Amino acid sequence: MNNNPLFFKRINLLGLSTFYYKEVKRFISIPTQTILAPMVNSLLFLSVFHLSIGRLNSRIGELDFIIFLVPGLIMMQLIQNSFSSTSTALVSGKMLGAINDMLTPPLSNFEILIGFIGAGITRGIIISMSNAFAISLFIDIYVYSWTYIIFFIIFSSMLMSTVGIIAGLWSEKWDHIAAISSYVIMPMSFLSGTFYSINQLPQQFQGFAQLNPFFYMVDGFRYAMTGQSDKNVLISVFIISILSIIFIIIAKILLDIGWKIKS
Repeated sequence: MNNNPLFFKRINLLGLSTFYYKEVKRFISIPTQTILAPMVNSLLFLSVFHLSIGRLNSRIGELDFIIFLVPGLIMMQLIQNSFSSTSTALVSGKMLGAINDMLTPPLSNFEILIGFIGAGITRGIIISMSNAFAISLFIDIYVYSWTYIIFFIIFSSMLMSTVGIIAGLWSEKWDHIAAISSYVIMPMSFLSGTFYSINQLPQQFQGFAQLNPFFYMVDGFRYAMTGQSDKNVLISVFIISILSIIFIIIAKILLDIGWKIKS
């Protein structure tokens, strides 16, 4: 492995761009699974809740329930797919025996990290845009702040891509990554305030709900689209930024020591 004590170094732009292109091409080549499936899932959730609750003219705060729901659905798909982008890439590399080729020069660990994260962010942007487009065919959607829209899409994708890298390094087979996705990522995304305001929860559960980092992604993105949020949007910006930095540092350290990949 190519270890470097410095976090930053002179970047091999050709190698990094080639690695990034390979990772983007990997998920773009199967659009029915990586792009169409999240769109269908969002529309299914939207249709179910519209039929069951939307016709009751239910409101959360100043928003119709369906308008309240849309940002959560978009962010939920972004969370799950950004995580999947990097975690499946690493696990497949291990299973196919290609991980050693990936980790040898001329690419440094930092360039590999940036390539993975860049591809994860790209997937998050594509997922967000495609889901927003699909939903807009049936419901009018709005943007309250483009600045916050861009921030939460990029930084949420960055954070979940980095979490996916760590999960992929830990996982030794597909069952492991499936377990993390099924028992950690998916439940946390469902309990992030996607379908409800945490202010509707009993008082004793509101503090617990705020320990879920996915809540700040959903709540901040909802503010970006609607101007309504359960917490101050600057708190969400701060927490997502700090977590992104922390997990990037952890992922870099794990790559440098060859955790679970160094023979």
